[in-house]
Amino acid sequence: MKSLTLGVALFAMLWISPNAQAENPEHLQRLVKSRSCPGCDLQGADLSAVNLRHANLAGANLTNANLNLADLTGANLANALMTGTSLAWTDFTDANLEGANLSQAQFEGGERLGQALSFEKATLPNGTIAFP
Repeated sequence: MKSLTLGVALFAMLWISPNAQAENPEHLQRLVKSRSCPGCDLQGADLSAVNLRHANLAGANLTNANLNLADLTGANLANALMTGTSLAWTDFTDANLEGANLSQAQFEGGERLGQALSFEKATLPNGTIAFP
């Protein structure tokens, strides 16, 4: 009986509590509408398989975001914070990653950073600085 009561109480707490979201919903909406959100707070956002071709995300906070299968062709990610970001099969063709922080980012599906237009002074997943 105690376990049933505990289970019901736990379910009620989870049901009543709003889902935790780290990203700023207004910033996420702006990005989706205009593909331009420089300096935005998108940490923890689920942007998997989103078309972000030529998006302006310069200086955006994408810490721990999910960008798996995202199309970032020609996107501006200069000085973006992408620590711990999931980047499996993400397309970086002609993207600007200059000064971006990719430390602890998770890549799968082949080396994709080589497709970027620039990643000078970017912090790579292993912590090294590219072309200092």
